[in-house]
Amino acid sequence: MLSIWLLIFAIFSATIGQIFLKKGMISVGVFSFENVMVLAYFLKAFTNGFVLIGLFFYFFSALIWLIVISRLPLSLAYPCVALGYVLVAILSKYMFNETITFVRWAGIIIICLGVFLISRTA
Repeated sequence: MLSIWLLIFAIFSATIGQIFLKKGMISVGVFSFENVMVLAYFLKAFTNGFVLIGLFFYFFSALIWLIVISRLPLSLAYPCVALGYVLVAILSKYMFNETITFVRWAGIIIICLGVFLISRTA
């Protein structure tokens, strides 16, 4: 049971990391390959507090992930990571006012069904 909780914790940590990364990049601005100041752009991104917090959560998630895959079959654990896509989509709707179309909702439902089916084989 601890392994499942660690898996859930890793998924939530990665999701939180993505949300912080997006929030930080909103304030940094849009990246353009046409901009000759690529180094300055990345310097601005990597000194943004939200980006740094996002990277911390993402790194922490990776550490927990190492524990998870040492304890669970990868064929079970890795498909469950797709729940992070669901969480990111839902949080993006409410935090960033992003639109989730019918097709995206259908994809979210299919992901949830897939993870449910895989979890039944554990």
